[in-house]
Amino acid sequence: MERVKNWKSYQKTFNKRRIKKNRIVSFVKYAVVLILVILFLFGSIKLYYFGESLTLTRNKQLQGTGIRPIVFPKKHNISGTKSLKIPAAAKAAPSLPAVKDSYKK
Repeated sequence: MERVKNWKSYQKTFNKRRIKKNRIVSFVKYAVVLILVILFLFGSIKLYYFGESLTLTRNKQLQGTGIRPIVFPKKHNISGTKSLKIPAAAKAAPSLPAVKDSYKK
């Protein structure tokens, strides 16, 4: 094996080569870590607001809208705000008598 005459210059060039390789690798590592942190923060914020809106819709469905829910009377088994089905007994109710047109002469 050949002996290196100028040891300091050899050491500098060797270190420069090693540093260049590490800079690229470390840059890629930092970029990947930064992207993962950003994605984690973005996902956690989205998950937080999704959970908040989900709990609001479960607990307080019409909060802040100014619209009151329709409450049906409890006869004919219609109750609650979501039931819009009319039972057959309510459909078979007698119709109103015919109104005479009094304004026609």
